[in-house]
Amino acid sequence: MKIEKANLSDVEELSSLYYQLTKKYPEHNKMKPIFDLISKDKNYYLLVALNQENKAVGTAMGVICYDLIDLCAPFMLIENVVVSESYRGQGIGKMLMLELEAIAYSNKCALIILVSGNARKEAHTFYENLGYPMVKGFKKKLTYDE
Repeated sequence: MKIEKANLSDVEELSSLYYQLTKKYPEHNKMKPIFDLISKDKNYYLLVALNQENKAVGTAMGVICYDLIDLCAPFMLIENVVVSESYRGQGIGKMLMLELEAIAYSNKCALIILVSGNARKEAHTFYENLGYPMVKGFKKKLTYDE
């Protein structure tokens, strides 16, 4: 198993992984242009875990955000952590998270923030075992009239 930055050729596999996370497929016509923006932004780290056939079987994204409080140190936001159901329990999620932590350290981040849905108890245990204590947070989904 190897961890590396995602390539455009990984987009189809990313779509399948995101489906396993959200039970909704991303809008395919938007994925490639957004992937292009992400891949050109030095503050985005979209990682994939590749199996022996070079297929993406896990992914996680870290975003370096700047901050103006305290020491003015950046922080990392982690999103979309998912490992293919058939590959879970093999340490792939941990490998992805540790790689993002290494990136956060190399960017002198003060902390890492991630959000996990209330019902995802297994994910909560996973994050707690990696040293992420549960804290209360809030999020608001924005809706748009079309």
